[in-house]
Amino acid sequence: MRRGCIFDVDGVLLDSIPAYRRAWGAWAVEHDVREAAIWAVAHGRRPLDIIRAAAGKLNETASLRRFESLIRTEYEAVEALDGAHGLLERLPPAAWTTATSGNRDLVERAFARLRLPKPHTGVCGEDVSVGKPDPGCYLLAAGRMGMTPSECIVIEDAPAGVAAGKAAGMTVIAVTTTHTAKDLREADQVHGSLPEAADAILAELGGGAGPG
Repeated sequence: MRRGCIFDVDGVLLDSIPAYRRAWGAWAVEHDVREAAIWAVAHGRRPLDIIRAAAGKLNETASLRRFESLIRTEYEAVEALDGAHGLLERLPPAAWTTATSGNRDLVERAFARLRLPKPHTGVCGEDVSVGKPDPGCYLLAAGRMGMTPSECIVIEDAPAGVAAGKAAGMTVIAVTTTHTAKDLREADQVHGSLPEAADAILAELGGGAGPG
């Protein structure tokens, strides 16, 4: 039985991938970068790491600032994924948190706008010096919850995030919201959606559901 659950955000709790596609598409045109090069490395990774991988010759500071401006506008249309409200409301507040490659302000504003329960100890892209697939964000999240890696499960949708969770020594449950089951085969379990994964998540936590 595990004690804690660490959720990725984009593609797991929030339906934000279309917003990122629009923002990266506009950014690619402005910076004369092939959009395909961005999406070859984008999923689950920090914007700065994506820029370095897809367009390393650009000025990082200016390029990142422009992308952040574009995604800030697009993120206002993001909605919660099916099952996110219900599952988070069933988990005791001390039993879950988030670890995302995204920006803290964007994520917190979206959670507030959508009235999603807010994690007390969430980890965002700016909290780590190296992003996924490095395990640092998940190790930091576990530490902030006061738990060891073996006590935690990770919920992911991207290969980079699955790799980060496994490298952290955690059980990984993947959902195929943005990638195929084959892409996510390194996870311990793969489910078609968050609602489909809910029973498995609660079972890993010993059925520790709250009211709702």
